[in-house]
Amino acid sequence: MSHFTVLVIGDDVEGQLAPYSEHIEVDPYVEDCWCTGREDLPEDFECDDCKGTGKETTTYNPNSKWNWYMTGGRWRGYFKLKAGKEAIDVGGSGVFGNAPVHDADVALAGDIDWERMVNENKKSAEKTWEKAQEENRDVRYKLLVCGIREDDTKESYIKRCSYPCTFAVVKDGEWYEQGSIGPFAFGFAKDELDPTNWAEIWWKLVYDLPPDTKLTLLDCHI
Repeated sequence: MSHFTVLVIGDDVEGQLAPYSEHIEVDPYVEDCWCTGREDLPEDFECDDCKGTGKETTTYNPNSKWNWYMTGGRWRGYFKLKAGKEAIDVGGSGVFGNAPVHDADVALAGDIDWERMVNENKKSAEKTWEKAQEENRDVRYKLLVCGIREDDTKESYIKRCSYPCTFAVVKDGEWYEQGSIGPFAFGFAKDELDPTNWAEIWWKLVYDLPPDTKLTLLDCHI
């Protein structure tokens, strides 16, 4: 299973997300079977799905991005608000009952304090980096728990973590994402854009929005 953040811009969250549901069935079409190109299968393997043809007919929605979602969730309280501004909504907690990180999961674009979010993210990333080094954590721990990649420097890690970007954005019904994520990705995306490039795309979608535009932070699952 994979959880990831999605920012929905504007109203009708449900309607904007609907075309990307895994639960939609489409007209039958032919695609490569899951066994195609798999080098880890035995030479005498016989696939029950495609009967050795390498092709199978399916009604699975090719635009699937999620199978369920909730407001907030693991990232509850995602937005930091400017002084005196109020949240439209704070979503529910994730499976471990997490408290809100900041102030809101649904808010107006003009009420969000992006600058403070960036600065706080930088401070948090610096503490995480220093703690991982002090405790001499191994490469696997650093990646899975801290998000520190093997080729990271302290500067590259802090810069990447400072972005308040979500993994995906839905605007006017169009889905934009940093990479392709599947049900067994465990948070690791395929064809992932460089964080700096994605940040540029993300900010273009978000930065100049009218201040009364509603923004919703979702915890999505696939």
